[in-house]
Amino acid sequence: MWAEQEMGNIDLGDRRRTIRLCEFLNKASQNFQASVSQLSKDQHTRKAYYRLIENPKLDKNIVLEEHIKAVQLRAKEHDTVLCIQDTTELDYSTKSSIKGLGRLNYEARQGMYLHPTLMITPEGVPLGITDMWSWARKAKDEPDIKESLRWKEGYERVCELAEDNPETHYVYIADREGDLHDIIELAEQKQCPADYLIRAKHSRLLQDGSKLFDITKAENILGQIEFTVSSGRGKPSRKATQTIYSKRVQLKSGFWVTIIIAKENNPPKGSTAVIWRLLSNRIVNELDEASQLIDWYRQRWQIEILFNILKTGCLIEERQFNSIDKLEKLFLLYLLISYRILLVTMLSRELPDSSCEILFDREEWHVAYKLYYEKKPPTKPPKLKQMVSIIAQLGGHMGRKGDGDPGVKTIWRGLMQVQTSLHMVNILTKINRVC
Repeated sequence: MWAEQEMGNIDLGDRRRTIRLCEFLNKASQNFQASVSQLSKDQHTRKAYYRLIENPKLDKNIVLEEHIKAVQLRAKEHDTVLCIQDTTELDYSTKSSIKGLGRLNYEARQGMYLHPTLMITPEGVPLGITDMWSWARKAKDEPDIKESLRWKEGYERVCELAEDNPETHYVYIADREGDLHDIIELAEQKQCPADYLIRAKHSRLLQDGSKLFDITKAENILGQIEFTVSSGRGKPSRKATQTIYSKRVQLKSGFWVTIIIAKENNPPKGSTAVIWRLLSNRIVNELDEASQLIDWYRQRWQIEILFNILKTGCLIEERQFNSIDKLEKLFLLYLLISYRILLVTMLSRELPDSSCEILFDREEWHVAYKLYYEKKPPTKPPKLKQMVSIIAQLGGHMGRKGDGDPGVKTIWRGLMQVQTSLHMVNILTKINRVC
């Protein structure tokens, strides 16, 4: 099972805790919307799971570091990896019994903030979680931590990973919240081994007196790119053409950055022009180089999908413990499970012809095959794309030619149906053995 591959060697002071952790992760990944009580087959198991989560030996930092070891091994297999960082809020306003919650966007809403880093390949295959910051804000009239630190520390963490794995190129990616001068300064002064790629928020003052966003002039044009704008908000997908501007500039502070501006030409009536302003420490001279950075930044949406899985799929905001310390452990455990679900979705697109057994146990794909086709499964495992399509259709995906690849929602619904059926098969098998 996948949990043993990720956590089988973790040292929690007692081998039984390691076994229990792997058991919990496997059970939770099979029924990720279930509560801790629902995952337990009896009262003894329920108490054991709660004791595990409440035990100080189950330190979230130790669990994360063990997972990172596996992530780094996967990273070694790639020339380049993208480390995407973002923040999401977790609303526990209806869970008044949880001690230590803080305000969200206003005092009446109570909860926490979660700020992980997701590592993926440039093609979009998730490799794992490499960082997790979580906190509860204090009241407005109380001194609090400087939240912008999470972005700088996130970049520092990616640089540490890059130092440990010098054969792989690491790229740190952040949205506008990560547009901090501290990161620009850190990258140049300390010659950090990881590049940064950040969506610019501030049109900073340059040494020559101009502004950062003022580079959209003919002499800075590298060329044009075409891409498809995804459907959303009631609008269909459409083709878009952007003119790419790029220039290496010196900020008023003396530090050098590359600014890339991708500006859509003639958007359709009623549509907002797509404009990206990206900052990087990398030197860009050619259209292909700029286009590559834009493609990498466009992968940032994957962390939004991860948050959607965590909240809507794993129902993390429905979890309830009496303190945020215990909640934070669940944040990490269910982030790992969410990563696993995202992996199923994306790997089937990048490695469609691989054997489905790179992700699914034989028992799992046998049950999925029987549920869908209502006949005996083949001896040879189906291809990964076929199996994920089967699972997604069990979850409600239509599977028609024009429907495109299944999304995470139909995949997680199908996975739950497969795991429920597999559980029933195992129970019936045990009953038959007794009889």
